Amino acid sequence: MMSFQQSKTYFRWVVVGLVTLITVINYLDRSAIAYAIHPIQQEFGFDDTQFGLIGSAFAMGYLFSTFWGGFLVDRFGTRYVWAIAALVWSLSLILLSQANALISFLILRMFLGLGEGPHFPAMTRTLANWLPMKERARALGLDLVGVPLASLIGAPLITSLIVAFGWKITFLILGSLGIAWAVVWLFFFRTHPQDSSWVSAPECAYIQQDQNLNSTVDTDVPLNWKDILLNRTFITNTLAFFSFGYFVFFAITWFPGYLAKTYQLELQEIGLLLIAPWATASLFILLGGFLSDWIWKHTESLRLSRSYLIGISQLLSALSLIPLLFSHDVKWTLFFLSLGTGFAFLPNASFFALNADLSHEHAGKSQGMMTAFFAFSGILAPFLTGLLTDWTGNFNAAIFIVLFLSIFSGLGIVFFQFPDHSNHLKTPK
Repeated sequence: MMSFQQSKTYFRWVVVGLVTLITVINYLDRSAIAYAIHPIQQEFGFDDTQFGLIGSAFAMGYLFSTFWGGFLVDRFGTRYVWAIAALVWSLSLILLSQANALISFLILRMFLGLGEGPHFPAMTRTLANWLPMKERARALGLDLVGVPLASLIGAPLITSLIVAFGWKITFLILGSLGIAWAVVWLFFFRTHPQDSSWVSAPECAYIQQDQNLNSTVDTDVPLNWKDILLNRTFITNTLAFFSFGYFVFFAITWFPGYLAKTYQLELQEIGLLLIAPWATASLFILLGGFLSDWIWKHTESLRLSRSYLIGISQLLSALSLIPLLFSHDVKWTLFFLSLGTGFAFLPNASFFALNADLSHEHAGKSQGMMTAFFAFSGILAPFLTGLLTDWTGNFNAAIFIVLFLSIFSGLGIVFFQFPDHSNHLKTPK
C-alpha cells in the first residue's frame, strides 16, 4: 500500500468546501437584516429611505476593507486575515442585535462591512494558490454558489427564526456561525498547499505544475496603478462586476421588501417564495463555472470561456427582468425574477476566474480593487432603491436602473473585452 506522501490526496477540495461554507455564512449575516425589515421598521419607525441608508452603511465599511483586504491577503496570507475578518463581522452582527437607534444601526452595519470586505480577495487568492487554472472556474462556481445558496437557505430559515424567536435572537444565532468557522479554518488551513500536512507530495506537485499552463495568458500583474486602472480587460470586467454588484445588493436588501410592498405578503410566505429565485441562481452559478472551464478546455480562449459568458448572461438577465415592470401577477413576477436572478449569477465564477487568470501573483490586490467597485454599488443600490420607492410608491424606477446597468455592461464586455490579445496585466521589466 502506498504511503500518504506517495498517494494523491484531494485536500484542495476540502479547502474549496470550507470556502463555500464561509461564503454561505458571510451572505447569511449580511442579508439577515433584509428579512427583519418589517419588525425593525415597526420597532424604530424607520421609513424606506432610512432602511436603505442602513443597507448602504454596510457597503461603506466594505468598500474600505475590500480594497485594502487584497493587499493584506497578498502580504500576510489568507489563513489569519480571513479568520480575523470572520470574527470581526460575526461580533458586529451579534452587537447589532442590541442596536436601539438609527446611528447604532449605521455604525454596526459599517463594522459588519469592514469585517466582510476581505472575503472575496481572500477567496481569489486562496484558489489561485490551491487550484490549477483548469479547475479554477468550477471551484469558483462551487464557492460562489454560497452567495445565492445563503439566500436559498436563508429565506425560509431566517424568516422562520424571526417569527419564532425575534430578530435579535436570530442575529445572535447567525453571528455565532462565523466564530465557529474561524476556529475550524485556523486548525485545518494553511495559506500554501506545500505547508499543509493534509496535502500529499503528488497533490502538491499537481497543483504547482498546472498553475501556469502554456497558454496565451501572461499571469504577471503590474505594480503600477496607472497600468492596472487603464487596462481595458480590467476596466470592462470591473464595470460589469459593478453592475452585477448593484443587482446583488438590490436583491439581498430589497427582494423581501419588494414582494411585501407590491403584493402585501406575510413574512413566512415571502421566505418560501424567495426559494425559487435563489435556487435558480444556485443552479446557474454552478452551471456557469463548469461551462466556463469546459469552453476553456476546448478552446483555451479567455474571450470565449470568460468574456462571452459574462456579457451574454448580463444581457439575458436584463431581458428576463423587463416583464417585472408590467407584471401584476405574483406567479409571473416570481418566474421572471427567478430567470433574471439566474442569468445574473451565471457568470459570477468567470469574473473571478478571469481576474485570477490574468494576475495570479497579485490576485488579492487586483481582486480587492475590482471588488471595491462592487462595494460602491452596494452603497448606491440599497439607498437609491429605498429613496426611489419612497418617492414613487413602487419599485419600477429601481428595477429600471438594474436593467440599464446590466445592458450597458453586457454590451461593453461583448464589444470591448479581448483578454487573449495585447491586453494583459504585465509587470514592467
